[in-house]
Formats: sequence, structure tokens, C-alpha cells
Amino acid sequence: MLQVNRLESRPFRSPLLIAGFPGIANVGRVSAEFLIQELRARLFLELYSSHLPEWVIREGGEISPFRIKLYRARVGGRNLILATSDAQALSPFGQYQLSHQILEAVKGYGVRTVITMAAYVLPPHERKRGVFAAATNPSAFRRFWEKGAVALDGGMIVGMNGLLVGLAGLRGWEGICLMGATHGGVLDLEASSHILRLLSEVYGMGLRVENLERYVSSLPDLRAPQEPEPSGENLYI
Repeated sequence: MLQVNRLESRPFRSPLLIAGFPGIANVGRVSAEFLIQELRARLFLELYSSHLPEWVIREGGEISPFRIKLYRARVGGRNLILATSDAQALSPFGQYQLSHQILEAVKGYGVRTVITMAAYVLPPHERKRGVFAAATNPSAFRRFWEKGAVALDGGMIVGMNGLLVGLAGLRGWEGICLMGATHGGVLDLEASSHILRLLSEVYGMGLRVENLERYVSSLPDLRAPQEPEPSGENLYI
């Protein structure tokens, strides 16, 4: 089952798609939610899918199924689509389907660049923080490398934060995954802040990243049901 709710149909040209979905330390989701708030983005599209968990969310006495939410914003003369969700799909097949459906939903707007935000899990003894990056082509990576991103060398990016970029590459689009270094846990605002500062610098967004902690403290509970964190080396989500 897929239900698409289009809340706004006004066209906008050639936006970047920037997405962050729930995962380790909620790095991607928190980054996306902060962008939505900071840029005063407007919700314009919702995707409801049977590939999402079977729970419903209670808000103010109302219930709603889990959904993929797409917002529109404009900053520095650039159009953006910002995507996030209440959860990731429950199965590998569902993650492929939802990632494909998101790309199908945005292609008509002229999206040709997809950026996702995720977590890079550090070894327990490692203390150096920053952003790791992987891209579908060298020129896409170079923009972030010049601002301090480190190339991801080996391993796998698990889930929709990686798959969305991979499938974008198969379409001939540009794709970049930015991973904030973390030791895991429920929330890692430092990892999110590193990603947000890098994005802000590369695209001239002027984000007030120092407001991140105050913003997150005002959010509803972020501890939506998650898949267990993967174990072992070279797994990023």
C-alpha cells in the first residue's frame, strides 16, 4: 500500500533533496528536523506506506500512521526539498521500495542531487569527531572534502540513508551521504551539529547550529521504535 498526500502543488525548480531518517543516535533525523525548523520549511507531500512499522502515533488525542514527510524551503537562492520520517521501512525490500518511491515523488521537480545525513560509528577508543562522506562521483565528494569531510573508505552504509544515494546514482543523479562520527546512543547532537555546519558552509545556508540543543529539547519524544543497532565493524546508518 502506498498513499500519496500532496498538500501543495505550486511548482519550484531544480531543488536539492536533503534527507535524514531515524538511525543510530538519531543523527540523520535530528539533522533533518533542525533544517526544517531553521529554514521554516513547509510540508508539501506525505507518503504513507505499508512498508513502515504497523504502529500509529498519538498526538494531541489524534492518531496517525507512520509517514515519510517532504518539505520545501529556499535558502541562499537555492530551492530545497527536505525529507524525513517517523521510522525506516522494516525490511530490505521495503527500504528499496520506499527509497524508489521518494525519488519518483521528487523527480518531476527537477531534483538531480540527493544528500543524505547519517551516522558513522567510531571505535570505542576513538575520540576524534567530524564528518565522513561518500558520493556517487568525485566532483560531488570534492565539494565537501574541501570543507573538511573525510572520505569513507570501505564498509557499508545500512538503510535508507545510504540506499537513497545509491539509487539516485543509478538514475545518473548526483548523490552524497554525510555521516557524523558518533559512539551511538539515543541522541548525539554533536554528530548532527558537525553535519549541519558542513552543509551550511558548502551551500551558504547561514544555519544557527548553536540553537540545535535548545531546539531538540522542545521536540516531542524522539525515541520512536528503532531496529536494533548493528554490531561489528564498518557498519554505518
